Amino acid sequence: MKIDIPFKSYFMDQMLDGSKTCTTRNKQYGERGDTFERWGHVFMLTNVYRLKLRDVRDLMFKAEGFAKPQDFVTVWNDIHQGRGFSPEQVAWVHEFMKGSEFRKGG
Repeated sequence: MKIDIPFKSYFMDQMLDGSKTCTTRNKQYGERGDTFERWGHVFMLTNVYRLKLRDVRDLMFKAEGFAKPQDFVTVWNDIHQGRGFSPEQVAWVHEFMKGSEFRKGG
């Protein structure tokens, strides 16, 4: 199914070069196999699951496109100014790959 997931424009380069391969959200946007389009490219969800923000920060920060765990927290706080980063909060992780990669079989 084709879905829509919004992204900040500053993630474009990381998504297009393949260094950002997941996004964590407060709600589920799709399921494995769903596709979305950004910046003229198609991406496919490869996995969707729930995880505590603490674990995203500690284990997934590189897949989120960040150099350091604290960078994930900084951007999360910027996007979610009302609630901010809460380590125990459970959120939805959406792993994805760019279209050229899933056409090759990963």
